[in-house]
Amino acid sequence: MLLRDSQFKENASFEQVLQLANQSKGTDLDGYRGEFIELVEKSKTLAEF
Repeated sequence: MLLRDSQFKENASFEQVLQLANQSKGTDLDGYRGEFIELVEKSKTLAEF
């Protein structure tokens, strides 16, 4: 929703997504959660341009 600038995102932000993802990371045996966090960080950087 953030990437598309959806009308349904309300006041969601990349910071909120990162905060929730980092709080929920836990054991990441396959690295998918860490990869998701990296993708959100990159998306946040690109969205700033």
